[in-house]
Amino acid sequence: MTALAFRRRYPDANLLLCNENHRFGGSPILPATKRALSDDLHELIDPLIVREWHTFYVATADGPKRVTGGVAMITPEQIHAEIVDRIPLEAIEVGCRILSCDNSSVVLAGAGRIDCDAVYDLRQSTGAQMVPQRRLKLVVRDYQLDESHGLHFPVLLDATLTAPPFYSRFLQYLPLGERILRVISASPVGEVSVTQQSRGFRGKGLISEQVFELAVQKEMYRDVAEGRGYPILPPYLGSQLIAAAAIAQSIVIEYDRHAGSPWKSRLRF
Repeated sequence: MTALAFRRRYPDANLLLCNENHRFGGSPILPATKRALSDDLHELIDPLIVREWHTFYVATADGPKRVTGGVAMITPEQIHAEIVDRIPLEAIEVGCRILSCDNSSVVLAGAGRIDCDAVYDLRQSTGAQMVPQRRLKLVVRDYQLDESHGLHFPVLLDATLTAPPFYSRFLQYLPLGERILRVISASPVGEVSVTQQSRGFRGKGLISEQVFELAVQKEMYRDVAEGRGYPILPPYLGSQLIAAAAIAQSIVIEYDRHAGSPWKSRLRF
């Protein structure tokens, strides 16, 4: 996200993006509620959206509710495609081991030392260590149905399997086509996974399955907000990417402030 933000702000900059993985984008990303996006983040986020809905459902012990509000589906594959499209191949180093870095240089295995005006070390394993209070196990399953599932809008929260005030296990249903349905099951790591409810879907044929973990805050779900008429959705619904976009813009703004000054070489995130 930082590389994309720099490319938009400085299209002629001599940029080098180093990634120890061979593909960008990371793990599957939960849908993001558009109300969590500020106007200035749309420029970065919008190209990464592959599907969008203007309404979604939530289901709790109080019953189902329909909520008007944009929901965006963002995929790691689209993030990778956007980076490859926006950043020249000669400015990308993938599958490279980063031996060390400081404010003005990077040492890559096999490539030696590269001197730079500014270095931004955004690897999760460096800097301040944030210990997650809880981890969720998410199982993402895609189904090809024999008949239409009849679901026009996503169910972002089916928390009928657990109790308030904190919904620690839930299901999501995302209609990806008339007969293609994505079901996301979430449970705290170490506990028995929630089982998929049949919900009357017939001819379920499993296309794919992915299992991964997500670090979340301890208070994962709040009960119905007083006087607002809808549940507060969890902050981690797509917030990994939204947070990354916000950090990326902050870095570019900070670079703008110090560009051309001695402070530029001290910037490190």
